[in-house]
Amino acid sequence: MLGPFFGLLVLSLLLGIYLLSQEKVGPGGFVAVLLGGGLLGLLVGLAMYGAIGAAAGGLIRMVTGAGNLPPAPSFSYQESLVMQARHQEAADAYRNHLASHPADHDARLALAELLAGTLARPADAEREYLAVRSSGVGGKQELVAWQALIDLYARTGQRGKHMAELAKFAERYRGTIDGAAAKRVLTELKEADRQAD
Repeated sequence: MLGPFFGLLVLSLLLGIYLLSQEKVGPGGFVAVLLGGGLLGLLVGLAMYGAIGAAAGGLIRMVTGAGNLPPAPSFSYQESLVMQARHQEAADAYRNHLASHPADHDARLALAELLAGTLARPADAEREYLAVRSSGVGGKQELVAWQALIDLYARTGQRGKHMAELAKFAERYRGTIDGAAAKRVLTELKEADRQAD
C-alpha cells in the first residue's frame, strides 16, 4: 500500500521542483503539487490494496472450493482400520455410520469398495452399489456406483448381468464418452458371443 504512495510522492516532488525551477509555480503551487501527489499516491495505494486482497480471496476460494462446495467426506477412523489391515472392523464401522446416516452415499461407496475388494464379498458389494444407484442421488455418486457395479460383474464372471448393466448404462449416459465406451464394450461382448456360437 505504501509503495504507490511513496512513488507518487517522489514523482510529485520532482515535478514540483521542476515547475518551481522553471518559475511556472511559486512556493504555494509547489506545496499543492506535493500534497496532491501524496494524496493521489495514498488513494492509488488503497485501491491497489483492496483490489489485490479481493483477487487473492477469489483465487483462494476458487482453488479450495470454499464457500460454495461442501467439504469432502472424511472417514479417517474407517480408513485407519483399513490401513491396519483390520478390514472387517472397518466394514463394521462403515455399517455403524450408515445406520445413523443412511443417505451418506460416499460412506456406502467406500464400504462397497471394501466388500468388493479385500473382503471378497461381491454379493454384499453389489447390494451397496445398487442401493446408491437406486437412491436417485444422481451425479458423480451414481456414475461411480454404476461403473463399479459393471466392473464387479465383469470381474466375477456374471456375463448376463454385466451385459444388462452395460446396456442400461449406455442408454442412461447416451451422448457421453462413458456411454459410448459402454456401448462399444457391449458390442464387443455380443460379437464374441456370436463368434462362439
